[in-house]
Amino acid sequence: MTKARLAAAVALLALGACSVMSVPYAPTPGVSSAQLTVWNSFSNVLSVGIYKEAPRCTHRQTVKPMIAGNERRTLTVPSGDDLAFTLAQDISGRLYCRITVQFKPMPGHRYLAVNQPEGGQCGFALLDITASANPALASRVTYVEREWSTPLDENGPFCTALPQ
Repeated sequence: MTKARLAAAVALLALGACSVMSVPYAPTPGVSSAQLTVWNSFSNVLSVGIYKEAPRCTHRQTVKPMIAGNERRTLTVPSGDDLAFTLAQDISGRLYCRITVQFKPMPGHRYLAVNQPEGGQCGFALLDITASANPALASRVTYVEREWSTPLDENGPFCTALPQ
């Protein structure tokens, strides 16, 4: 192999590695926003991925560090358009919970996403806590559960397209 071909192969490998590496979540500046608090109600760490493009769950950004057990993390998310995100957690070695949801956050609203593994089952709730921070008094938010798909890299797609 010539030096030029070797250099080209190394450059392609480096470019490929960039798309495999996880990109940390960062709020989009200059857009209307809402607050999304993710509550890890279980003892194992929780992974959260937020997608820049909701229709196909593409361009995943990962919340870092992962959310420790029984902790909450509040994120500023764009509002007014659909938002898709995934919560993923290994519960017991035999049970892996992963849910990808899509909803439309309203500007200025505060939301609470809760993973609720219980009795060997995965569970999830999405609440609007703008009027009351007490989850028992908060209203449930309508969301669409998306079908997970295995991507080739961090750009996705991480879910199948919704039927038209």
